[in-house]
Amino acid sequence: MIDTVTIDLPLSDLLPEITPAEELIFLRSWDIRTRGDFTTWIRNPTPQELADGYHPTLSAYKHFHHNRRVFVKVQFSAPKLFWGNNLDELDNCHAIPVAQKLKVALANMGLNPNRDALLRAQVKNLHYSKNILLADGYTTNEVIQSISRIQSGGRLQKRDSQYNRNGSGVNLFNKSFGFCIYDKIPELEPELIELLQQDSAAPQVMRLEARLVNKYKINHTFEKLDLGHNPTFLEVFDSEKSRQVVTHFWQELVAPQMALVTQTGESPNSIIQTLLRTIPDITIHKAIKVTSLILAGRATGGLSELRTIVLSQKNWRTWARLYKDIKEASQALQAQEDNWWEQIETQLAEYESLSLIEN
Repeated sequence: MIDTVTIDLPLSDLLPEITPAEELIFLRSWDIRTRGDFTTWIRNPTPQELADGYHPTLSAYKHFHHNRRVFVKVQFSAPKLFWGNNLDELDNCHAIPVAQKLKVALANMGLNPNRDALLRAQVKNLHYSKNILLADGYTTNEVIQSISRIQSGGRLQKRDSQYNRNGSGVNLFNKSFGFCIYDKIPELEPELIELLQQDSAAPQVMRLEARLVNKYKINHTFEKLDLGHNPTFLEVFDSEKSRQVVTHFWQELVAPQMALVTQTGESPNSIIQTLLRTIPDITIHKAIKVTSLILAGRATGGLSELRTIVLSQKNWRTWARLYKDIKEASQALQAQEDNWWEQIETQLAEYESLSLIEN
């Protein structure tokens, strides 16, 4: 539902007892970064703090429209803060508990925030996401490979990504926005992947993620969908708003190209993948062999020429066995449909929180 979020609030909301004259003194222990006339102070979690669990990243600056008082941006992954992992999804009921955990984490970092102040803080960066649990033998790499056929269009750039443990992804983005489709499991820590693989292969989870990276894009998107203006942290912690935003960008950027991304084509790899998925107990070696027979049968001379070639080298029984394999594979290919698209559309419509680790 909600993943990474950055909230923005006065330092005085994080340290109610501080005076304006003490603000810069307090920041002396933070890392200072200067670019031109603009100065920011950065506070990353220490190793000791991280040993106690996940903590946010803080950046402070002087606000020109509030008497140059110090404001702090607090960036964190809401599910990682609450669950300890960023795979399991949150729901509306988790808003208050997440704010409470954030309050505790900030207290560990030397601050003393009010929980209500955190809930009413303005949002400057927002990532809404939905995990899609693929079924029927589909793999995330297979589906993402199909989706990667889309064109970016407009002012968006497109980047296909490969990362550790055979993960893959597609990213449509510009300076203020990104819509990312990627394999979620390889991104996890190795111990979590091992936990998911205890009883069987790791689940195939594909994440759709809309990244609104500044306040202008948040407001532009929310106003377009009639979701309000200048939302607070409590207001963005909403499954329905998340559903509308993620679905909006899916329908705007990917759905119009459905015919392109669901067309499997005649490539050998797509045939092999379909055979492995649809024929019980078929081995990879047999799938490769049958694929070569199917492609040979689709060539100019067709099955008649293939039979002639086989019978010139082998007996009739050999051809009968090969033809049986070809017939079984052809039926599987004809019956197979790209229902992964329907799986995505259904799960976007239902938008139920997915929990695979903390369940």
